[in-house]
Amino acid sequence: AWTSVGGELLPIEVQAVPGGTGKIELTGSLGDVMKESAKLAVTYARVHAAAYGIDPDYGIAVDVTLTDDELGAKHSASSILGGGAAIKVMDSSVISHPVVVEKLSALAVERGIKAQRDVIRGGTDAGAIHQTRSGVYTGGISVPCRYTHSPVEMADRGDVESCAALITAFAEAKLDV
Repeated sequence: AWTSVGGELLPIEVQAVPGGTGKIELTGSLGDVMKESAKLAVTYARVHAAAYGIDPDYGIAVDVTLTDDELGAKHSASSILGGGAAIKVMDSSVISHPVVVEKLSALAVERGIKAQRDVIRGGTDAGAIHQTRSGVYTGGISVPCRYTHSPVEMADRGDVESCAALITAFAEAKLDV
C-alpha cells in the first residue's frame, strides 16, 4: 500500500474455494495500484502451482517489457519499440538459462523473426518458473511496450507478431532434455 508518507506491507486474506470459478474478487476501497498488485500476486501463485503440477523441462514466460526509446527517458531497459520480440536475458527475478536464450536467438535467425535481447530491472513469471522443483531451463519472450501496465500502453504490431512467431517456433522446435 502507498500513502503520502511512504509504502507499507499490507496483509491480505485469501481463501481458496473448492469447486470455485478461479476468479479473483477484489472488494473494499482498493486503489488501482493495489488492484494491480493483488492480480499480480494471484498470477504468481498460479504460475507456481502450474509449474509444480506439470514438472516442465523448459519454461518460457510471455510478458511485456519496458522500452528505452522515449525522449528524455532514463536508461532503465534495453528493448526498443519496433525492434522485434524481446528475448529475456535477465531481469530482477531471473538470469535466463543460456541454452534457452541461444535457442530462441537461433530460431529467430533461422526463421527470419525480428528479435532483440532484453534486460530490465523489473521481474517476470520466469523467476517463479526457474525455481520449480529441481530447476527448469527458463527464458522469456516479451512484447516491448511504452507506458507498460497503464491505460495508454503502446506496442508495435510487428513486435507482437514477432513474439507470436517466436513462441510458435519454440513450441515446434526439437529440444534436448
